[in-house]
Amino acid sequence: MPTNTILAKHARTYEMQNTRCVKPRITDAMPIRIDAPQKAIVDKWTRTLNATTHGTILLNDYINGVSGYNVLLTGDSTGTIKLHNNADIKGGANVTVGGSVVIDTADGVIQNFSKFNSLKSDASAKYNIDLDLSKANSGQSNYTIGDKIADGFTTQTSTGGTTGGTITIDNLNIIDNSFDDILNKDLKIQIIQNNDKTDSLKLALSDKLTSTAGKITQIISTKNNPLTPTANYKDLFGDITTTKNIYGTLGLGKTNTTNDSLNITVTKVDTKTDATISDALVALTNTELKDSDGNIQSIEIDGVKLKVERI
Repeated sequence: MPTNTILAKHARTYEMQNTRCVKPRITDAMPIRIDAPQKAIVDKWTRTLNATTHGTILLNDYINGVSGYNVLLTGDSTGTIKLHNNADIKGGANVTVGGSVVIDTADGVIQNFSKFNSLKSDASAKYNIDLDLSKANSGQSNYTIGDKIADGFTTQTSTGGTTGGTITIDNLNIIDNSFDDILNKDLKIQIIQNNDKTDSLKLALSDKLTSTAGKITQIISTKNNPLTPTANYKDLFGDITTTKNIYGTLGLGKTNTTNDSLNITVTKVDTKTDATISDALVALTNTELKDSDGNIQSIEIDGVKLKVERI
């Protein structure tokens, strides 16, 4: 079947909405090629999303078609295809992930991509997924896709398609920062559900996840605390960056089929906080800030006068 080829010579982000192609939004210089059929929904056509040369393709809605149509997600190791905001590939597609592209579903929302007819994935492709360990506090250790602890991929009976290959997890986006309930707890979390009950599609862990001296992931969050007229000596001001290094072990396990699940045990969380403006403790220890009677004077920082109170 003839296709229309759209070459976005200067697009860094290419958005697909519903079943049609949308004109690229010009943001930076890099080539992205999108192959699209002349009709949006036809039988047995292939839609190709190819992310190369540091390009990003953002899908924040869905692709649809007649059951058995084909979708190819591909690119080089610098390219990323983002499936965000409940994006999905519907209609019983045969999905192939090729090349060394990054498939990024880590948008802070747990989602099961359950409309695929089949999924074939090259081991060289890398996946970034969400993980919400705050939901793993029920006392149980084993969680299925239906528990929505992590992003998942479900394939149906692969009639007309081929399910197989490897989903290589490269990054875990931990949504919730609380780990008290799951420290030193051995968890098994299902990521793949092969409804044809075969072992053809399996999980793997990238070298990055297995060669970092036990560090599973790092969580960095930033907020701003403006200066206030009254300060407690424990207060921090300015841009406050909190870094949490999560340590433990990762492995692969079986829920229904071989290596369809992630085994994870969090053993330690190291937290570090940095602020761009010094905390108020200096007011209690710096003698230059006291008058002749030893009373603490007011402090002025960046034009804001602070009243420091003992507690």
